[in-house]
Amino acid sequence: DVAEAQRMVDAVNAAGVKAQMTFNFRFFPAVIRAKQLIDEGFLGRVFSYRGRYYRASYIDANKPLSWRLRKDASGGGALYDLGSHILDILHYLLGDFDSVYATLDTLIRERPIAPGASEKGAVDVDDIALLQTRMADGTLGTVEISRMGTGLANDLGFEIYGDKGAIRFNATDPSWLEVYDTRDAGAPLGGMRGFKKLETVQRYDGAKSPDWTMPPGFVRAHAECQYQFLRAIDEDLPASPDLAAGLHNQAVMAAAERSSATQQWVQVADIVN
Repeated sequence: DVAEAQRMVDAVNAAGVKAQMTFNFRFFPAVIRAKQLIDEGFLGRVFSYRGRYYRASYIDANKPLSWRLRKDASGGGALYDLGSHILDILHYLLGDFDSVYATLDTLIRERPIAPGASEKGAVDVDDIALLQTRMADGTLGTVEISRMGTGLANDLGFEIYGDKGAIRFNATDPSWLEVYDTRDAGAPLGGMRGFKKLETVQRYDGAKSPDWTMPPGFVRAHAECQYQFLRAIDEDLPASPDLAAGLHNQAVMAAAERSSATQQWVQVADIVN
């Protein structure tokens, strides 16, 4: 709660040490680039904004109670769990919030106390939160937060509109920041106007590895590859892709080289044999 957060801030200040929040979404290169553009005045006067964070994590009424659904353990529901992240991004991009008008609701008020249990317990946190917000400079915007977003795995995003341009971002397509510039030339058939996708990918300043061209999930895919190999050892499962797959891959490439040299079709099986 706020009192505990204030005590933590006071303790860190008194100790003279560094501390940091894990608001990881603000570290997408696209979000950092959005901050740069806003600070450079790309948007001009900001008219309005919209932030959202939708997940489908609790649409199943039979999903049992957990600490996330108990206010005494989690502090809050969707607003705390998801809303904290999109609120931080808007704070990062647009500055301090001045005031909030919100409606919070619990859509499934009882859930099984354990998997498969017939007994149910009360849910005392919100499933959905809809906020109207005003920034310190007076700019109005809306923020939508829900753990009941059917069909949405992890839909965090924002749109910011100004008199000179607009920007929008969707975390499910994190390699790109979309921008609209009113200064682009218009023409009867459209000219150069329209939202454009900036290639942010992994262009972290000073980063060497992974290379900037790699998509944001590149390292995670490597981790999964290593995990599946260790799991195969631990559970005595077939490793996949195995060395036979590597051999076949090598044979295909060798066949391609031979075909290029001879300008003929080459059977992959002939390479292996």
